[in-house]
Amino acid sequence: MREDQFNEMFLLHKALLMSPDGTKRAIAHGYTHLNEIKEVNTFINWLSRSKIAPRFAYQGERMVANRLGRKFMHLLGTDIDAIKRSYPDHIFSPGFEAFCKAVGSLRQEEKFGPLSAEALQYHVRQLQAYVKSPPFQSAVNYQGRGSRKNYAGLTKLIDALFESYSKLLVVRLDLGFRKSFPFGGQDDFHPTFEEVRGLWRQMLKFFRKRLKPRHLVGYAWKIEHAPDKGMHVHALLFFNGQEVSRDVQLAQMIGEYWAHQVTGGRGVYFNCKKEEYKYRGIGMIAHHDLELRKGLAIATAYLTKLDDLVSLVLPKGAKAFGKSAPPAGGHSGLGRPRMTIRKA
Repeated sequence: MREDQFNEMFLLHKALLMSPDGTKRAIAHGYTHLNEIKEVNTFINWLSRSKIAPRFAYQGERMVANRLGRKFMHLLGTDIDAIKRSYPDHIFSPGFEAFCKAVGSLRQEEKFGPLSAEALQYHVRQLQAYVKSPPFQSAVNYQGRGSRKNYAGLTKLIDALFESYSKLLVVRLDLGFRKSFPFGGQDDFHPTFEEVRGLWRQMLKFFRKRLKPRHLVGYAWKIEHAPDKGMHVHALLFFNGQEVSRDVQLAQMIGEYWAHQVTGGRGVYFNCKKEEYKYRGIGMIAHHDLELRKGLAIATAYLTKLDDLVSLVLPKGAKAFGKSAPPAGGHSGLGRPRMTIRKA
């Protein structure tokens, strides 16, 4: 491919994502600004971890690239200006900002003539060097401080629960909303963050009304936003294992209430117990079972991981993560005598 053909292909790629009036086209699989941001952040993560540099070269008149290079070429179609206009007050991830800077440099260079393979390779390798640098890693660590704080707080709650109860029945549920196919049908329910937060408050009222306090002893939740799922809730529920043992029935009862009562039939739920995970961390877990508690720690890390997308729709001052207060007092006196354990 000659340089002029490459640049023509780049402009065509952008045009395919736009309607004739210049507005964003509703692609069937949900190609939205959120998807673009997610793809860029994923690419930056690959770039920072890869030992291989993106490469561009000519084979005759054809411009060819390795996998990272092809991904970068694909992302050149990202409508950065439209994204920035859509979220004018949002603080984007360090990786997304670094990508925007690299693309901006390329577009400035493009004003003086068609982009060459050498220009592409230079700018993307400069980008890779930066995302591997200590200043960039420091920026990423700073952005993740809230996630680390949530993880520490939830870990402290779980430790306190195990000090009070000899075993816990852990239920993990994903609560979302029905979507048509293709994604984005007119009958789809697209709730705002505040609406989802209100629906989750109804679930908490349901817990207090239908579940005995000595049964449900703790919980944690997180609202996330994904291009394919839209708004959804991850919930981690902790039951006293001396009082409750039927986790599948519990999950079904709670999920059905969400799907039909709280959301008026527009909800869906998924019981994570039905999936096989490499590290099991849900179901019945005894205080002294280090292997299952290790799996629970992994589930805790997943629940509290950094989610840059939900912050795009988060009202000022709102929180996307929450948990119950730790139990009052110490060991409940139920079950076998407490054993001292050491964490690996």
